Amino acid sequence: MIYYFHHESDNERLIKIYDSFDVFLKNLVVYDEENQKINTDNIEANYTEKFIELVKKWKDKDSIS
Repeated sequence: MIYYFHHESDNERLIKIYDSFDVFLKNLVVYDEENQKINTDNIEANYTEKFIELVKKWKDKDSIS
């Protein structure tokens, strides 16, 4: 899940914005130098084994605390 950490509020809270990283990437809006929206419908995310391993380590470390 993707959360926004609202650090400037009085009660610093997490706000859930997406259910998965894939959905987050698919909802990104990209603009070119002339501030024109770029079509991102055909962009795909590919994760390397090393990236997945790092995420798992981070997740395991976070769940221990």
